[in-house]
Order: sequence, then C-alpha cells, then structure tokens
Amino acid sequence: MKFSYKARRGMEEYVEVLREQRMPVPDTNPAPTIIIRNEAEKTAV
Repeated sequence: MKFSYKARRGMEEYVEVLREQRMPVPDTNPAPTIIIRNEAEKTAV
C-alpha cells in the first residue's frame, strides 16, 4: 500500500505545480485506467 500512497501524493504535488504555473488541470476521472506496455524487443538490422 505504500506505493499507492506515494503515487497519490505525487499526483497531488503535480496538480499543485500545474496550478502554480496557471496551466490547465484535467478533470478527475472517476474510473481511471492505467496501461503499462513493455518496450518492444530490439531486432538486429
């Protein structure tokens, strides 16, 4: 659960920075989806 807390706190800090710089802050997504993709294998040319 520590990672979840760190990720949440990191996002809160990110939103603070956006607001300080007067940049647009995206609306909250009630059902966020995270997609993780592995790097494609490199092939010899």
